[in-house]
Amino acid sequence: MIVLGETEVPNVAAEGAASLVEQCLIDEGKVISVYLIKGLYRVAREWQEKGENSSARRIYSFIAGLHERSPQIKCAEIAQSTAALASIAGTEEKFLEAEQLYIRAIALCLDHLGEHHPVSAEILHEYAVLLRRLHLTTEANVVDLRADEVCHLPLPGPNKLKSVS
Repeated sequence: MIVLGETEVPNVAAEGAASLVEQCLIDEGKVISVYLIKGLYRVAREWQEKGENSSARRIYSFIAGLHERSPQIKCAEIAQSTAALASIAGTEEKFLEAEQLYIRAIALCLDHLGEHHPVSAEILHEYAVLLRRLHLTTEANVVDLRADEVCHLPLPGPNKLKSVS
């Protein structure tokens, strides 16, 4: 067990990550744990930061493909993994693939997170960078403006009533 503050949390690595994966099988109609997706995403980011794009791509591809296998799974990491695949494709100068993946990532953001989410703005900005690399400055400026609008949209939340004295 690991102690975080006053709470004990099981050490998944020590107690067997394999059993966790077995419990979260998609093929048997079970929903994969969002926590597992978040953990896999972190691992992929670490691989990418180390320059191990091949390993990162495999994990990102698995996460990005979850939407087709289980459409009920909706989390930021699916869109972020798709955008990371686009980023890798861009660094490899596979620009058509990168653009298609960014467009898919943006669509996933709108579907999973809504247009007001900071991840949506982040991915729009990344797409604008790709457009600039392709010398599509006008289009990139439009996408950047949209991303800036997204950043300034109010976050959804419960309606707050003003107290009347």
